[in-house]
Amino acid sequence: MISMNARRADIVLALLILAACAVLFINTFSMPPPIIKGYPGIAFFPRLVIYFLAALAFVMLIRGIVFHASGDELFTLDAAQIGTTLAYMLAYIVGLQIVGFEISTFILLCVLLWMRLERKVMIPLWSALTVLVFYATFVIFMNVDLPLLFLPRYVTF
Repeated sequence: MISMNARRADIVLALLILAACAVLFINTFSMPPPIIKGYPGIAFFPRLVIYFLAALAFVMLIRGIVFHASGDELFTLDAAQIGTTLAYMLAYIVGLQIVGFEISTFILLCVLLWMRLERKVMIPLWSALTVLVFYATFVIFMNVDLPLLFLPRYVTF
């Protein structure tokens, strides 16, 4: 267990998020330029998300520095839960490259829902339904390229 003052935890988390935003923003410059002049390129949406995330982190930082009530309120983190979450994230990232978006997302959702839902029979159904909604939303309607392996062969519109 990691424990620290809640005010210090807010400030540290906000600074970590701002640092991550800076690194991600710098990485957007390696993305290809727009195909048609005058149109935003592929980096537009990631930069937009980074701007909003950085703005929220900045508000959190100001709140932690200026407006946070002083007290002995403690913020605790369970190191085992953090390690488990990081392991899930890394496995998902590796899974995207090996088995594609659909299968790795399905497996991740099954694992996460297994810990939350009491009716274990419904987990594959909810996971498959969620993957199909993601596929329809991002690939079919928004034309976003995802590392797909399975669905384009069997689901077409």
